[in-house]
Amino acid sequence: ENRVAGEYYKASQVCKKINERLKNIKGPNWIFSPSFHHSKAAKYFNIREGYKTSNPEKTKKEYCYYDPLFKQYIYTKQWIDFLTNRLKESKIFEAILLTK
Repeated sequence: ENRVAGEYYKASQVCKKINERLKNIKGPNWIFSPSFHHSKAAKYFNIREGYKTSNPEKTKKEYCYYDPLFKQYIYTKQWIDFLTNRLKESKIFEAILLTK
């Protein structure tokens, strides 16, 4: 499936932007990491299936696409904005951490 033209970000870039946006709210020691926090957030908000799936292209297109050439997920600015806003809520962050 073809993706819509626009800017896309790797998970590490998403986390860097979120950390920059929330450091004044959450404090300088707060960290949102790609391998732990971001993967749990993607699962919590159900924007894609896990990495070990037979249908990696099954994503919420407004937030995420699977790039078959590089075999990785890429994310939209809408995802960064949505996630930044939701992470401002402490209860949401705690719920994300409990996601299995």
